[in-house]
Formats: sequence, C-alpha cells, structure tokens
Amino acid sequence: MLQKYLRLFIVVLICLVAIYLRFKHLAGRELWNDELFQLSQTVGPFKPIWSRATYGDMTCFPGDYLITYPFVKIFGPDKNKWGLAIPHFLMTILGFYFLYQLGQRHFKTIWGYVIAFSVVCLNQYLIFHSLELRPYGVLCTLALAAFYYTDILWRENRKLTAGQKCWIGFCLTAIIWFHAFGIIIVLCSLFYGLLAQRTNPEFKSIFKDVFKFLLIVFLVAMPVWLWFVSANPLKFTRETYLSMGINTFTYIANPLDGFWKFFNRTVFYHLIGFKQLYFLLGILVISIFVPFKEKARKFGFFLTVILLPIAIILSVDLINGYWFLIRQYIYTAPLFAFFLGWLWDSAINYYLDKNSRKFTPRSMIGLVLLMICATAGIIGLALRIFSVG
Repeated sequence: MLQKYLRLFIVVLICLVAIYLRFKHLAGRELWNDELFQLSQTVGPFKPIWSRATYGDMTCFPGDYLITYPFVKIFGPDKNKWGLAIPHFLMTILGFYFLYQLGQRHFKTIWGYVIAFSVVCLNQYLIFHSLELRPYGVLCTLALAAFYYTDILWRENRKLTAGQKCWIGFCLTAIIWFHAFGIIIVLCSLFYGLLAQRTNPEFKSIFKDVFKFLLIVFLVAMPVWLWFVSANPLKFTRETYLSMGINTFTYIANPLDGFWKFFNRTVFYHLIGFKQLYFLLGILVISIFVPFKEKARKFGFFLTVILLPIAIILSVDLINGYWFLIRQYIYTAPLFAFFLGWLWDSAINYYLDKNSRKFTPRSMIGLVLLMICATAGIIGLALRIFSVG
C-alpha cells in the first residue's frame, strides 16, 4: 500500500512539473499563424458539423472546433491565450490519467512510471502542442485512450458488461470522428491487440466476439468519417501544393538521402524531445541481453502503434504533396514514452523478481549495461540541472 501511494505521489509531482513547463512556455509566446487561423474560423456563429466547413484545420473534422468553440466564444475576441488554452489543458490532464492507468495495467515497478512520465513531462514538442490552439495536443490524449480501451477490449472482452462495451464503443467512435488521424489511431491499436492475442489458446473465440463488437462500431463510425474526409474545404490539390513550392521533406530529411538520419530525427529526436533523456534509448540494446517476458509483444507495440502510423502519415503526405511535419505524428510521443517505460520496467523487474531472474552470462551483461546506462543518464541530468542554475 505504501508503494502505491509513493508511486502516485511521484507521478503527481512529475505531472505538476509538466504543467508548469507547459504554462511557462505558453507565457513566453503569443498565438502563432496557424492558431490565429483556427481562431478566425471558430469565432462567429456556430457551424453545423454536417456542413463540412473549415474548422481551422486542413480538414473538415470538427473535433477540436467543438471542444474549443465555447471558450472561443468567451475569450476569442480578445485573443486571450489563457482562456483559449483551457480545453487543451483539461485534455492534457486527461492524458496523464490514461498514461497512469496504462502503467497500472503493465508496469510492475515504480521506475516504469518515472521514465514514462518524465519523457512526457520534458518533451519540448509535447510542451508546445499541449496548450496550442490546434487539435494535435488532444490527439496525444486520444491515442493513449484508444490504446487503453482497445487493450481492455482484447484482454478482458468476456468480463465486460454491456454498459462497459457501449462506453468503449462510444469512445472509439468519438476518436474516429474527432480528426482525420482518428481512424489511424484506432486501427493501429486494434491491430496490435490482434497480434498480441494470436498466442492465446482462446484466440478464435475472442476474435469472434471482438469482431462482432467492432463491426457495429465501424458501421456507425465509418460513414461519418468518410463524409468528413471526402471534403476539401480549402480546395487544395497536389498540383496546388506543387505550384506553391511545397516539398514533403522541407522540414524533415528524406529517407532516400539517408534512412538513419531520417529515422533518428523522426523517431528518437522528436518522440523523446529532450536530449538529456537519450540515455533511455539504451534499453533498446539492453533488452537484447535481458530475457524478460513477452519481449516480442513489447517490440510489436513499437512497430504497430508507433512506427506504422508514422509510415502511413508519411505515405499520405507523399500522395497529397503536403509537408511531412512533426505535429502530424506527435500523438505517438506519449505512446513512445509508455514503450520506453515498459521496457525499462520489464528489465528492472527481471532482476528484482526472485521468482523469475536467472543470473546467466547473458543476463549479467544486461545488468552491467543497465547500471552503466542509468548511472550515465543520472549524471548527465544532474549536470544539465546544475548548468541551468
């Protein structure tokens, strides 16, 4: 019980630091062009969602418009950035809640929470997008929610009541309707759950039940999603973007010019978003030597819920001729933080659990690497803190 309260105390403390950093960043800047455009599209009379109008994003999806409209109605004319940030602040808090709930389902030690929340807390791109008057910070929370609910759906399907299934169906439908990326978020989480359950002896029965449930969800969700995605509010085409001199890889390296440079920048640099936490990537090597359970499933999460969406979004940008931008896949950053926390938690728990650990030459190499990586990281963070002071 004491460990539970200590864990909650540390998580709340990190979240308070995260909130402080986000408000500090907002205090040091004014609304930028894209936010002003969304504000201009949100003020005025309420736009019916079936009109497929421009709600401030490059699509007709009204999700962010609906949650910000009441606050824009109150604070919009004076461009009060603090009032306009309220709905996104609330969604950020909700994201912390879902990350904590995921930790309760998958972490065995306190270190999983510390690592996952520290990455989310300090990621400079999450700090910016969390309170931005744009939909991308909300997508971070929806991505965590989608994985949380699909995880429950696959793993506890037979225990769910009719009311709980209705709630999960409602949440997944709302995520799909919120933004064009909603369908990617939901499908990739479902795909991971499908692969993770393949080894379950009762897989066929579970798949049958989940398939029936999802059939109803997508019969409701997809017509509306297709209705929104088929519109083009700004009337821009691939030829339009080409005539404007827009290149997909203006801001991010082309993988054909160097795949590692592209991968490192897109995944590690952006999804960690704080150089002093790069030492946490050492777990990717350490995991080779530490024989913790369900290793393939954990790396499968990385491939299906993090890398696959990025590849899909890049493909869509290439087809449409639009820029490939970090904001488009920033929602995978909290999932990547959870992934790193999950790996570190599994490795540390392997050595702490007397019933599962085995000191073999291979596992000893992993232990040494883990201690070196953690020590170097702590020293690096300490030097960073003192240098700022």
